[in-house]
Formats: sequence, structure tokens, C-alpha cells
Amino acid sequence: MSDRDAFLATMNRLVDFAATRPVTHVLGCHIEMTRQPGRDYPLGATCQPGEPVLQMTAARLTAVRDAAAAVAGQRGVHRFDDFIIYNEARRGDQVKLLARGLLHRIRPGGS
Repeated sequence: MSDRDAFLATMNRLVDFAATRPVTHVLGCHIEMTRQPGRDYPLGATCQPGEPVLQMTAARLTAVRDAAAAVAGQRGVHRFDDFIIYNEARRGDQVKLLARGLLHRIRPGGS
């Protein structure tokens, strides 16, 4: 089982749990998305104005699970309006992520 398989299995359990109980919010982590759809803050950004709130609705959790399932067999970075799925990111994807973070440290707000 890969991490992707474990992630999808966990997401399925969470969606099933939320569907059978009165869940109002699920706490996510690493939001780090800007107000611009599909755009995240660079690595190392210490100021993230307008970052979405941590809590997700059960419906949002289902949307993340469905997106993860849709890209399960596709390596790379998959951007959605309010989240990004890193699915076995290629070396080039990792280099771009790191370069953007380094550029931000040199020119804050310029990436």
C-alpha cells in the first residue's frame, strides 16, 4: 500500500464517519492557500493574509476525497480552487516549489 492508498482509505473512513454522525466541522491542516483560486503561499511564508479558516464542512471533506480519488493514478501537483494535492510530485515539481519559497525569502511578496 502506498501513502496515496493510505490517504484515500483514511479519507473514505472520515467521509463515512461524517455521513453517519452530526459533524459540523472537520479540522484540516496546512491550508496555506491564497484568495486566488488554485494559488498557495510559497514555502516559508510567515504572513498569509486571507488564508481560509482551518475548519472544513463535511461536504468539503467529501470534495477533497473525491478529488484525491480522481487523481490517484496521476503523479504530480494537482491544483484545485481551494486545495492542492501533491501526488508523488516529480523532481521538477519539487524544485519549482523550493525555488518559489527561496524567491519569496529574497523578495517577500514577489512570488
